[in-house]
Amino acid sequence: MDALYKAGTQSEALSKTILVVEDDELMGQFITQALQDEVSYRTLIATDAFRALSIVRNIKPSLFLLDYLLPKMNGIELYDHVQTILKERHIPTIMLTASLSSITPQLQERQIIGMSKPFHITELTSLIAKLAPLDIC
Repeated sequence: MDALYKAGTQSEALSKTILVVEDDELMGQFITQALQDEVSYRTLIATDAFRALSIVRNIKPSLFLLDYLLPKMNGIELYDHVQTILKERHIPTIMLTASLSSITPQLQERQIIGMSKPFHITELTSLIAKLAPLDIC
């Protein structure tokens, strides 16, 4: 189920959004709840790549958190489609995967930061703080 977990003002929502793309609903809820507790950005979750593309057409996230293994389209393919939609605007992206070593060259080529699953939420929030100017609570 796609859900909005944290909302601010309308102008804040348009400029401060993290889009989490995770097909495992429990993992997606864990990540969004943890981010809701730690950062002041609105957090959106999409459970598949096509829903994520729909969101990106309407909202330009400040940061992407993408699972690599998604149904019908992997996270790298999704990233490439997003870049086509956004033209030349680069959005910081973190790719979450259990098989980081096998996709590292593709991530480096696209300037995507890879993070292995499982991960510690403090590592994730620290990395997010480095990639995007977030307000940590």
